[in-house]
Amino acid sequence: MKRSLPIVLAPAVALMLAACHGAVAGSDPSRVAIEDLVQGEWVVEDVNKGGIIDASRLTLAFDAEGRVSGSGGCNRFTGSYRVAARTVYIAPLAATRRACPGEALNLQEGRYLAALSGEMAASLTPDGALVLEGDGGSVLARLGG
Repeated sequence: MKRSLPIVLAPAVALMLAACHGAVAGSDPSRVAIEDLVQGEWVVEDVNKGGIIDASRLTLAFDAEGRVSGSGGCNRFTGSYRVAARTVYIAPLAATRRACPGEALNLQEGRYLAALSGEMAASLTPDGALVLEGDGGSVLARLGG
């Protein structure tokens, strides 16, 4: 009976060590690092949990120097950002002022740019989507596409 105790404990100890190693290695899902954001252009799939207009293309790109840019569907925008733990802070954005071809696109762009303002909780879903949620609204985006 005494010999089986180490055999039973060995797998449990191995699991505990593996869990600790994962936490040390930076696999904490509650944190979003700059490296997570700067992988390329994010294509927006949803704004404020209302989808987006099928023919439109909203984008978002972060660079390693703290700049953010993209397209609201009609206009380009740029600004600065910083990351702290699970939070992304986006400074007020500057955008071109082209007219959208239709009121629906204009409204969508306004909702998107409003959602990208200030302090936002940031997370990555298990399937790789970026989720940004703040007082101005929410954005769901995926790399490429």
